[in-house]
Amino acid sequence: MNSYVPRILTGLPNLNESKRIKIRYRKLTNDLYSIYFDLIIHNTRQREFLKIYLRGTNNSYKEDKQKLNYVVSLRDFRETELMQKQHGFELINTKREIVFLEYLSRLAEKKNKNWFSMLQQFKHFLKHKKLNDNLTFSEIEPKLCQEFADFMLSNLKDITAKSYFDKFKSCFAHAIRAGIIESNPANGIHIKAKVVKKEYLTIEEIQILINTYSQNQHVKNAFIFSCFSGLRLSDINSIKFTDIQDGEIKIRQRKTQNLVTIPLHKIVYFVIEQQKLITKNDYIFNLPSKTWISVILRKWFQAAKISKNITFHNSRHTFATLCISNDIDLYTTSKLLGHSSVKTTEQVYANITDKKKRDAIKRIPDIKI
Repeated sequence: MNSYVPRILTGLPNLNESKRIKIRYRKLTNDLYSIYFDLIIHNTRQREFLKIYLRGTNNSYKEDKQKLNYVVSLRDFRETELMQKQHGFELINTKREIVFLEYLSRLAEKKNKNWFSMLQQFKHFLKHKKLNDNLTFSEIEPKLCQEFADFMLSNLKDITAKSYFDKFKSCFAHAIRAGIIESNPANGIHIKAKVVKKEYLTIEEIQILINTYSQNQHVKNAFIFSCFSGLRLSDINSIKFTDIQDGEIKIRQRKTQNLVTIPLHKIVYFVIEQQKLITKNDYIFNLPSKTWISVILRKWFQAAKISKNITFHNSRHTFATLCISNDIDLYTTSKLLGHSSVKTTEQVYANITDKKKRDAIKRIPDIKI
């Protein structure tokens, strides 16, 4: 039995000391560590799996630390709740005096990773403004909401800031329905995301690239693989031959931790067979650093006489564009990309969907008037 414990988890005994709710972990077959709460109440053991996963590597330590800090905060909040229920009292007896950050944390745990990321941004904002993290709903005013929007715009891409702020605003809508507040302090505050043109390749350009020599076969094959699967570079780096099952790619995305299943295109089959001949371990691709990948791609595109400003991530945009342009509906495209919602897909590829709408109108027969 492997008793190895990653560095990020060695401090759990201290974190669990004198706590009724213990933080535990379970190693999964994909080498991730699933975090859960363990509690004995009324002589019955209860476990709550949080759908939070740590990678447990040296490279992932910073990201894992952020997640673990969130888990500790959530556990401490749950302990307070448990104490209140068992002793029949409330620490806060007025709804408007509920601590906003605790409410936001509870809401985020029921949502997806993007909510967790938004929560982290709000914590950074409070720290930046030197504000107390025990702010109550009654202390959240429109001025603070506007400052939070401006803070994110100065630190994030506008489309990311918009996504997070929309979630932030919906928290107040949720609180209104719960009878905590009567109005939304973020109403009237908006972040407008600029529609940035996503560079992509046409099927003809992909064919040219396939026929053009590259100094690194792994990089070339990985890029083509992504053009027909939509996987991000982080997933391409981690994908193993064992992740190919029954004619499908089955993988947990590194960025979102969402499980995605992608049927194999015949080009992907071809790439996998090529990689079997040149790969010496379980991983399908053996790629250099991101910087060197960019250098190799640039030389390859120059050799192919393609002048577009392409990064590895544009292979994912190419896949999405191929899907939408070939009448694959937005919902299916969203699932293939592993997006949290169709709305994300629609926002990112608005220019393509708008063109599809215009083309659809043109196909409606004309009549004389």
